[in-house]
Amino acid sequence: MSTNRTRLRISVTFLTLAAMAASGAATLAAQKEAAAPPRMASEVSHFLLTPEVFGRFVKAEGNLAVLSESDPTLIATIASHPSDEVRADWVRRTETRPQKAEAIQKAGLSPREYLLVAGALVQAYTVAARKASGKPIPKELDGTVPAQNVEFVQAHMAEVDGWHRTVTGPSGKVNTMEDIYSPPGAETTAAIEKTAAPEKTGAAPASAPEKKDKK
Repeated sequence: MSTNRTRLRISVTFLTLAAMAASGAATLAAQKEAAAPPRMASEVSHFLLTPEVFGRFVKAEGNLAVLSESDPTLIATIASHPSDEVRADWVRRTETRPQKAEAIQKAGLSPREYLLVAGALVQAYTVAARKASGKPIPKELDGTVPAQNVEFVQAHMAEVDGWHRTVTGPSGKVNTMEDIYSPPGAETTAAIEKTAAPEKTGAAPASAPEKKDKK
């Protein structure tokens, strides 16, 4: 009789510990999920554009231009890229470059916020431009871009378009942000990979002519 009671107690204790372990694991998983940063794609879709925010963004672009770090075509492509990791990688790399990060921060934005503004501008511009031209709106943007952002771009179309038209595409043709909102082509993908590649010091430029030994 005593042996049966002992076995019963052991079984009850085991089941209790198992239940506690499962509950603890579920709690840790929930805490980890709650602590995880929101996906930037979702943040971009909910980011609201205002004159103040856009003013800071333009100021940041000016600061970056002084450092020859302003590339609206590339930043618009990264901001609208389907991969969240591409955006996160750009933020990480920018934060490790003091001069570039400081140029953005002096304008009142963090590198992450700077990229969010760029993404919100690309999305709103695409919707506004396609509405104006009667073209279909991409399904991933239809009904997901805040009306406030579309209205902002419509009211400031010249300034927003002017920001992106500061550079031209590889063919010499000026791209618009409407062109950017599509899966990146080989040339743009190569540009993104180039920015993601570790910087090398002392390497000769790719265009440098080979030196031939004199005979």
